[in-house]
Amino acid sequence: MPVYSSNNEFYDNRLVVFPSPGGHETARGLRFHHLPDTVYERGKSRSNPAEAKAVARAVMEHARTYPDLTLGVVAFSTAQREGIEFQLEHLRRTDVRCEEFFSTSKREPFFVKNLENVQGDERDVIFISIGYGKTAEGYMTMSFGPLNRDGGERRLNVLISRARLAMDVFSNFTANDIDLNRSRARGVLALKNFLAYAQTGILEQPQSTGKECDSPFEEEVVKALVQHGIEVEPQVGTAGFFIDIGVKDPEQPGRYILGIECDGATYHSSRSARDRDRLRQDVLEGLGWRLHRIWSTDWYRNPQESLERVLAAIEHARQYVGSDILKPLRNLQSTAPVISEIDREEVTPGECADRSGSSELYRCAPLQIPLGGNEFHNLNPEYFVPFIVKVVETESPVHFTELTRRIAAGAGKKAGTRIQGVVEDSLRSALQSGLVVINGGFIWDPNMSAPVVRDRSALDAVSKKIDFVAPEEIQAAVLQEVRKCFSISLEDTVVSVGRALGFQRVTVQIKKRIEAVISGLMSEKELACDNAMLSVPKV
Repeated sequence: MPVYSSNNEFYDNRLVVFPSPGGHETARGLRFHHLPDTVYERGKSRSNPAEAKAVARAVMEHARTYPDLTLGVVAFSTAQREGIEFQLEHLRRTDVRCEEFFSTSKREPFFVKNLENVQGDERDVIFISIGYGKTAEGYMTMSFGPLNRDGGERRLNVLISRARLAMDVFSNFTANDIDLNRSRARGVLALKNFLAYAQTGILEQPQSTGKECDSPFEEEVVKALVQHGIEVEPQVGTAGFFIDIGVKDPEQPGRYILGIECDGATYHSSRSARDRDRLRQDVLEGLGWRLHRIWSTDWYRNPQESLERVLAAIEHARQYVGSDILKPLRNLQSTAPVISEIDREEVTPGECADRSGSSELYRCAPLQIPLGGNEFHNLNPEYFVPFIVKVVETESPVHFTELTRRIAAGAGKKAGTRIQGVVEDSLRSALQSGLVVINGGFIWDPNMSAPVVRDRSALDAVSKKIDFVAPEEIQAAVLQEVRKCFSISLEDTVVSVGRALGFQRVTVQIKKRIEAVISGLMSEKELACDNAMLSVPKV
């Protein structure tokens, strides 16, 4: 079989390789643990017992070394999962010092699951135990459970996008042992490519291709930029995946400070074009690119204004040269990936990529609520008022559902009906004392005049919902994102706002909420709309 480039392979299969953000001091990315002395018992247990033991030992080491980082273990088969559970149970009996780590009352408790059962279970660290592989005779089986079936690549995609900070893969074989002549399953091909990257840490890099511009429109843009002393390169990228125009960094060869996309009117209405736009947006921004789009209709209607916009975008991009926001392309291979599938029905394309530093991370209030041996619902509601105030001070404006969840979790409980009733009584008392303000289901700190825009991307899936974002915070996000651009289309504003709030996927529900807020801001004259482009009116 030919060697596949990562971008080309995942693009064709609607899978995109994202680099790990690596913003945490323990974010070590992807590691491969080759266990050649272990054996897949094909005709017996249908598992790899020695690999299961190695994984169990790694779990215990994690519990001792990183007890504050959540962990999940995923095996490719039920038999391998049971083997890991058996080995781990034995180790836990011999070393009880780590039992607190395995508490099921935690917000994100430790788990061991097989591949079919992993969906929204994100954790800080994920261990993957393949289990399948080479037998005692050295025969390489090409059976990988669900990956051999139609749609198996989707299960792999879900699995390897579950880790926030780190992922460890355990296997008794390497990518080179997978013979693609023996399997046509897309899941097996994706596994081979994933393991190859886990072993080598190498991805193909965006680079100068020597290709010419794709259209006369692009040629005009390039010509205009060159006349203004801007050094550019058309068609930057790897096989099958190109940026229309790359603006070169004059201070550091091999680096591009801005990517320019040149899109025609027919491009925007094409379904395949929208998909390509979405893929570029997610992949390239994940790689550290800053993007600017020029529409051919705008260029031909008012070329000078369009040129001024792109020149301003280039100047803005230069301010970030050398910072962590824009990585030199030659160093990208040091960044470890996770792989994610683009949801073709829910994600909306977007433009304004300059959202660096625009939102602060959402902080959840850390609570420890002692119950003193009492049942939660038997305590006086007044007892919980200080804890409510602490949550509100940290997370204002916070939705009542989230407030209840924080209080319950702080006491080591799940938010049931009786707990919700106690929180309601406590909240009523806090309101009467002037410690909080309630507006439309959201609880506010009375000292807060305006909300800040917060990035919810690190929250649990259960908390990452647009219904839990106050309208006032959405308004702040809209104004923030529109101000960052000279003008921006409604569609691009929706995506940019969604991402500022931490939603990488802009669902229909999110889109409706944001559009409703935009409509309200336009009615209040806080936003202006000219030729379908939004802007903040000058005072």
